[in-house]
Amino acid sequence: MTRTVRDAALLLDVTAGADPRDRMSWSKGADYLASCEGGIAGLRVAWSPDLGYAPLAPDVRTATAAAARRFEELGCHVEEVNPDLERPDDIWWELWASGNAAMHLHDLEQVRDKIDPGRLAVIEFGQALGGPEVAELQIRRNAYYQATRQFMERYDLLLTPTMARTAFTAGDDAPTEIAGRPLQHPSDWSPFCSPFNLTGQPPRPCPVASMIKDCRSACKSLAAGMPMLRSCEPLRRSRNSRHGCITDQHSKDSARTRLDRPDLVPMSPIRVRWRHTVRGNN
Repeated sequence: MTRTVRDAALLLDVTAGADPRDRMSWSKGADYLASCEGGIAGLRVAWSPDLGYAPLAPDVRTATAAAARRFEELGCHVEEVNPDLERPDDIWWELWASGNAAMHLHDLEQVRDKIDPGRLAVIEFGQALGGPEVAELQIRRNAYYQATRQFMERYDLLLTPTMARTAFTAGDDAPTEIAGRPLQHPSDWSPFCSPFNLTGQPPRPCPVASMIKDCRSACKSLAAGMPMLRSCEPLRRSRNSRHGCITDQHSKDSARTRLDRPDLVPMSPIRVRWRHTVRGNN
């Protein structure tokens, strides 16, 4: 959406906040551009390389651990933690599948030949779910949100990798392995996405490309990004944390990185999701 943190803050000043057309919208009344001033010294930061369960490629673990140490250099109190939360992949996966199925509840046969085969399998899986099963998923989602909220009461930020591995072959819906281990679940390659999608707490990815020594392509640099999950408290200082993590020189280096492997698919961890609603039961 933008090339700099300040431009992103300015965009938020214009677009973020409550809107009567969205019953889930909520506003804190924050001045995002003004929040770019100041430092992040003293923030309580939880660093979890795998959330206690996620498979992780060694190069991603090394790069993101180095990025977490950068927060200590900026004056934060960093603690490596295992949040001891339920693995939420199946909650997210089945809710997502049921939503895809609902989109084509009445016209699937008319558009079947126009749908990507990978997505068609998701739709058909969602069609097999019953109403009580989907309702139970919503109950589990709310329980997961409450557990995450309680964990985040002790911290200002939670740091994790963005993806479990670097790029995989173009045209594939997902990789087949992570560090030589076959995938056990379709979302194993993106285990750090479903927790934030379910709770609505806004992750802010930081690229850590320069910390991977063998960074042959932008694919690898993107995959080793690091989302910062803030608590439900105001955004004022967490905005600065992203600003302090990315230096101007690093931004220039990343901009000069070029793809040298057209057969690889880049991850998309630098997608910034500025979501302010933190309810998990809707």
